[in-house]
Amino acid sequence: MSIVDHSELTKIVETVVRENVEQTFSLPEVVDHIEGVLRAELLKTVTARISSMNLTPMLSSAISSYVANSAKSDLVNGVTEDQLQEFAKQAVQERVDKNIAGFLQDPNWLSNVTTVLKQAMVQRVLSEMSTIDVNQTIAREVRKYLVERHEQNIPNAGIVDKATSSQLTIMDDLVVVEGSLATRSLETIAEIKVGGSLKVEGNIILVGSLTLSDQARGNLVNETANEAVTIFCSERESSIRDRASKDAEELISSALRSVVRGGKLHHSITHSNLTEVGLLSKLSTSGETMLAKTAYVADQRVGINTTNPDMALSIWDDDVSMSIGKISTRTGFVGTTRAQKLVIGTNKKGAIEINEDGAVSIGTLMIGPTRVSFANTTPSWSGAKGEWAWNSNPAVNQPFAWQCLGGTRWQALRSA
Repeated sequence: MSIVDHSELTKIVETVVRENVEQTFSLPEVVDHIEGVLRAELLKTVTARISSMNLTPMLSSAISSYVANSAKSDLVNGVTEDQLQEFAKQAVQERVDKNIAGFLQDPNWLSNVTTVLKQAMVQRVLSEMSTIDVNQTIAREVRKYLVERHEQNIPNAGIVDKATSSQLTIMDDLVVVEGSLATRSLETIAEIKVGGSLKVEGNIILVGSLTLSDQARGNLVNETANEAVTIFCSERESSIRDRASKDAEELISSALRSVVRGGKLHHSITHSNLTEVGLLSKLSTSGETMLAKTAYVADQRVGINTTNPDMALSIWDDDVSMSIGKISTRTGFVGTTRAQKLVIGTNKKGAIEINEDGAVSIGTLMIGPTRVSFANTTPSWSGAKGEWAWNSNPAVNQPFAWQCLGGTRWQALRSA
């Protein structure tokens, strides 16, 4: 016996649709739309009928009658244009009302209006229902019906339905399961055909024989061999790794023993890329040596900021070059080797300046304990006794120098 009554399902669907249609007709905007269609159809018919009439004789006759009656009443001289227009409007309105009354009694016109209204109603209902999920409502009602039938006809202890959508479809020659099928035991009386992959997490017990195609047999052999190799390597991975580690340690130890002996590098080590060696107590080099990209030593010469020293010591500081060394036999040299000034002083203050041409300028000159300076008039400063001040602006009958007698007293010196 089928638990589904198709006639009852049909009634459910019809009820749901009818309820939605009735709900749609109860909407004010739908009622206004239908009334608008009726008014438009009536106006179109009346307009067409009036346009086919010849109103001129009717209006002429009505107005003549109105004027005649007014003349009898001695009111003809008082008839205005506005009164005539109002009278004509009333006459036309009476004719329109009469035609409308006739339309409402005409079966053909009523049939046409009914057809137009039905079309408008159907279109409006379909438009409104397109915004309503009728299918969902039908599905909910049908599901409710099926659950009720299920509870009435099938014991709950046998089937527990927790699905939220259709998962099982039963047909005459086929049963379709949408999701996964889980069972404790599966028994068939005929063959089982698997279109995809067959995954077995437990054991396979064969009572009969197992027949494999050549391709399947080859695939099974390859997969079994690969799995065996994987298991073999996995089981021996630890021992292989430990053995490789020990071999590497022995190789490193042997290499170190051949490099370092008694705390010293082997004499065969002539090149290295060491970047840090710590504090050296002794360093002996031969050939060119570069320290901190600043000091260069080669061929018994030292260059500071230069790799081309021209004397025993050459110093480059930006664009200034100074050298110290032998200039000739038994003669040393300290100075610049290019056209540059040389200033000698103390406390970063120049005292002696030698220009590019070799001229020497001395700021303050001491000959023994006596200071020698220059002035262009009698000195006014306090000097030491015996100090000389040469006249830097000599003239006839003027002293060529002054000598300090102590303090601010100066003796003028003139030629005889």
